[in-house]
Amino acid sequence: MSGQLYKLHAYIEQAEAATFSARSKAFAESLLGTDAGAIMRVRSGNHPDHHVVTPGEKRVYIGVDRIRALTESLSLRPYEGGRRAVVIYPADMMRPEAQNSLLKTLEEPPENTVFLLLTEYPARLLPTIRSRCVLIKHETVLNAETGLAAGVLHRLQKGEDGMAVAASFPKDRTELTDFFAQVSDAAHAQLRGADGGIYARIIPLADKALMMTRSNLNTELCAQWFCLKTKEEWAHGNSRRR
Repeated sequence: MSGQLYKLHAYIEQAEAATFSARSKAFAESLLGTDAGAIMRVRSGNHPDHHVVTPGEKRVYIGVDRIRALTESLSLRPYEGGRRAVVIYPADMMRPEAQNSLLKTLEEPPENTVFLLLTEYPARLLPTIRSRCVLIKHETVLNAETGLAAGVLHRLQKGEDGMAVAASFPKDRTELTDFFAQVSDAAHAQLRGADGGIYARIIPLADKALMMTRSNLNTELCAQWFCLKTKEEWAHGNSRRR
């Protein structure tokens, strides 16, 4: 995506972690690379208007202190007088209090400042953060995710035992939360198809299952509830066709 296309102020880009540093520089270069000198400063990590927030040395999470420091630096004018590029990665490693602190800035963004949140797991970000950003998904990530999620929906459509399908879901709470988000995306992709009406009723089931998982309910029960409810929707849909 070129700098000309970054017309909004905040984006979430889902990509593999190994590419975060390169994507951060490419993003900054597209916004700040007004001449050869500026491009070189971005590539060398010395451009004063390219703000990068990471957990820091020997830290796993991005704490609220790092977001507050960012907010303070953004209160000043851009050093080179143009735009500013702010990159946070891995964005899903922000503590909840750090995300809430960032939210205030996203609600009233500084002028000529564009934010990019890089993450492998967008569903781990607070809904309030996600609602204020445009999500960018790369084809390789999208295909891998929707392939697995669509496979689950297909198995339930074909009448496989709901408990058996649920047993194949991730057991880790965070991974299951992400998976329900992917199932919702896969159902959205089918809305224009012949079974769009059924998928439209499955989407809120996936969204509710995601919220149930976040609320610390037993993960196996969340998976089983979703599969059984989805099978019921397919059964009702098929009976109406007869």
